[in-house]
Formats: sequence, C-alpha cells, structure tokens
Amino acid sequence: MKVVILNGIDKEYTKLNFGYDIVCEVLNEIGWKSETYMLYQKEIEYCKGCFGCWIKTPGECVIKDNMQSILKTIGNSDILVLITNLICGSYSSNLKKAMDRFLPLLTPTLKRKKGKTMHMPRYTKYPCIAGIGVMISPEQEAEKIFTNLIKHNSMHLFAPKSATTILFLGQSKEKSTTKIKDLFKKIYNI
Repeated sequence: MKVVILNGIDKEYTKLNFGYDIVCEVLNEIGWKSETYMLYQKEIEYCKGCFGCWIKTPGECVIKDNMQSILKTIGNSDILVLITNLICGSYSSNLKKAMDRFLPLLTPTLKRKKGKTMHMPRYTKYPCIAGIGVMISPEQEAEKIFTNLIKHNSMHLFAPKSATTILFLGQSKEKSTTKIKDLFKKIYNI
C-alpha cells in the first residue's frame, strides 16, 4: 500500500504534529510505505488560475516548484492523507495552497454527476482520501465543516473512499491511535 501524507500543519502550530507522529506509527505497524511532504518546508506557489495545466501543458502545472513532484507521487498512491490544523473548520493555509494546485489532476470538461457539476477525471485511478483535522480543543461546528469539506473535495477528486477524524491536543495517545486506526479501516480494511 502506497500512502502519501501532506502534512499541512502550519509552522506556528507544530505542537499539533502529534497527529502526524501517530499516523506514522500506525502506518509502520501495519507495514504500509509512506512518503511525507511537510508543506511548510516546501516551495509551493499559489495557483495563478491561468488554466495552463489544461491548455498549455495538459495535466501539468505551468508553475515550476515542488508541486510537480508532489502531484506525481499522489497519482501513484493508494491513499492520500491530509493532515491539517483546523482554521474555522477548514484547511491550514499550507494545505489549502497545495490543494488549489490539484487542478491538473482533472480535465476542463464539465459533467453533471449526482446533481453536481464536476470536472471529469484525467486518470483512471485516484487515491482514497483520509482527512485528519487536529485541534487544540473540541469545537463541534468546526468538526462538521471539516468532515463536509473532506467529503466534497474527495468526491470532486474521484477518491473511491474517504473518511475523516479529529484529534485534540491533550487527548490520550491511545485514543488518538484508535481514531487513526479506525480512519484507515473505513477507507481500507486493515
């Protein structure tokens, strides 16, 4: 099983990286190979909205930075793990910036599916998506927003399965580990 981890925890919230540490321990335990991108350490520019990835260089972003290798790795993975500190229930700025650059994974062709207008897939296989939100303390509304966000982004990225979990600072390591294992069970039987 090939797993790509996009760790979007913002640099100023590194105390929330305990979630990432637990994910690595669980993946090690079950024997899955993973590749991690600590997004705050990567050179990733903002999407320019130029649609060059559709017109000039179909399937490849015209911006030359770390996202090209990240997208190739995602394309060859079975599971994409998105880890983020939650900002009002949404992704960190680092993860949002990277995800805005996922556009080359899709085609410019639009189609109605399940009552929604969606871009069509460029590839025949896409990874399952595991969303992990990490918070300082529980906040029910933020949890609902994050769960909904992962669900909709997964649908638009043609993920065969997706699931989310929320971890909290101060939560026992055992409880956090159980949540991560349950997350992987939902998207792939471990």
